[in-house]
Amino acid sequence: RGSQRIPDTSANPKAFQRPDMSPDYVILNAQISKRWKDDLFEIYLGGENLLDYQQRDAIIASEDAFGQYFDGSLVYAPLFGKMIYIGFRYNLKK
Repeated sequence: RGSQRIPDTSANPKAFQRPDMSPDYVILNAQISKRWKDDLFEIYLGGENLLDYQQRDAIIASEDAFGQYFDGSLVYAPLFGKMIYIGFRYNLKK
């Protein structure tokens, strides 16, 4: 995905500062499916964020939600890890 600019936090105390650019990262999503009976039934298996990249410490001063330096606006990447799913579809005939 490439790096992204992050808002300036240089006026914050050192513990609450972040770099000006995010690190590079890649998101990998995939899905496979199988259809039966003239495309009436379908089963699928997939996953999101398969490389399990997560942004750490996305919220500045998260332990003090009403403090001066609390900032939840610096999210640039997934906060959750990989997700695997399976499903079934039934397509109604036209």
